[in-house]
Amino acid sequence: MNFLDDKLPSDFWSKAAPEPNSGCWLWIAALHSQGYGIIRGAGVTRYAARLTYETSRGPIGDELKLKNLCGTRCCVNPGHWRAMTQRAIARSGFSATKTHCKNGHAFTPENTYRRWGGGRGCLACSAGRKRLSEKAKKWRRENSLRSRLRSRFGMTEEDLEAMWNAQQGRCPICLVGMSRTGGRRESMHIDHDHATGRVRGLLCMLCNNALGSLRDNADAARRAADFLERVRDPDACNRETQGATT
Repeated sequence: MNFLDDKLPSDFWSKAAPEPNSGCWLWIAALHSQGYGIIRGAGVTRYAARLTYETSRGPIGDELKLKNLCGTRCCVNPGHWRAMTQRAIARSGFSATKTHCKNGHAFTPENTYRRWGGGRGCLACSAGRKRLSEKAKKWRRENSLRSRLRSRFGMTEEDLEAMWNAQQGRCPICLVGMSRTGGRRESMHIDHDHATGRVRGLLCMLCNNALGSLRDNADAARRAADFLERVRDPDACNRETQGATT
């Protein structure tokens, strides 16, 4: 039987046996060392599956490769092969014949997830990478602080700890307790003279931003304080006083 209307060599189908259950066309002639069917002619050896695919669907092209979908390497049914890029093959879900990941973990339902864009992933390997990533993040946080203190402020972690203890963890301007973890309005900031680089102390984020807005101008800060005193609401002062005495 000739499935492709005489487009293939006359002796081609004497070497292929259709399998009715799976739909595979099993190559019963010469095989490659890896189990793929091969066909020789005019001094040239070709993959049989590639020949049937190009005959039925057209040229594949140099940038594409054939990926077997059924898992039977000696199958030459063009419907059981797909032309794909190497990147698409790596990310595809057509590796269903593999029972274990590259690290030896079994692809069980409990240990398998679907990758974005297709393909399977190993949960055991993913958990290992996540643990390693957390360790790497912790190392990066610790070493980035140490490096930043040394390169930008000429300080050590011990210097920072001594400054924190001397201020009792409070901002010297607003007297609010500061946070050392960051990400909040009260987070600790190292205040320094932008002209000389000299560290002046630890401030909360808002007070540090206020000094920056005033361009470290002490006269402007005093005028700002005088302005606030002049425009302060007397009723608000009375309410604060009453609240403090109750």
